[in-house]
Amino acid sequence: KRVVLFSICMQSNERRCNALQTIVGMFAHSCNTPERVLETIAHAGLSVSSSSVLHMVDSLSKKAAGLTQETVRSNCFSVGYDNLDIQFKSSQPTIEKTPKLLHMATGAFFPLSHGVVKEDLKCVKEMWRKSDLNQDRVPEDIPPYEGIPDHIRLLDLAKKYSVPDDNPASLPNLMAWHVRNIMITHVSDVKARFGPRHAPPVAMEQIPVTKTTQIPARALNINVGTNSGNGAALESFAQQGGMTE
Repeated sequence: KRVVLFSICMQSNERRCNALQTIVGMFAHSCNTPERVLETIAHAGLSVSSSSVLHMVDSLSKKAAGLTQETVRSNCFSVGYDNLDIQFKSSQPTIEKTPKLLHMATGAFFPLSHGVVKEDLKCVKEMWRKSDLNQDRVPEDIPPYEGIPDHIRLLDLAKKYSVPDDNPASLPNLMAWHVRNIMITHVSDVKARFGPRHAPPVAMEQIPVTKTTQIPARALNINVGTNSGNGAALESFAQQGGMTE
């Protein structure tokens, strides 16, 4: 209470001493507080005015947008997005007032780690050159497995990348590890006897674990359930990341 009273006295003498009022105003705005309530507590000296809160939100949004574009441009990022359905229910549903379902889209930018560079992402021309939809494809660009049944291709791949049975990373040894893991997990006697000696499976071509810091993108009032909606969403995310120039 002393801090609140002291902050009110400071803000009444100097309007720029408004740290507490700024925090309260932003918190009230985030809670969707009505403007009349915000103006009331502003006149009481507990918050800044609603117009000041809107100016702060606009300033923070511009700074966040600039920081997002600067970060995305300077590194390799991928974009992930999904639909967001919000239903606004009516207090008394009638024929005229039915619940409204709003289709939106949310997304984020994810940095590509493990030494990925921009040249690694420039593969569209090669994919189109080898695509079966390309009518100008030459015989040299036809993949060796095209036209071969999937089960035969799978057997060839398994034979190519298989390891000897005495190798801990072989398929029989990995299946045996999974059986032991199931028994240790669900059978208490087996867990007490063999649990301490149950080591993790052998890793093959393990990808190093890195911390991923995602950058949230602005929500879009776009329905991504259609092809045109997906295109519009990708275009908007590209603009937010500064990738359209």
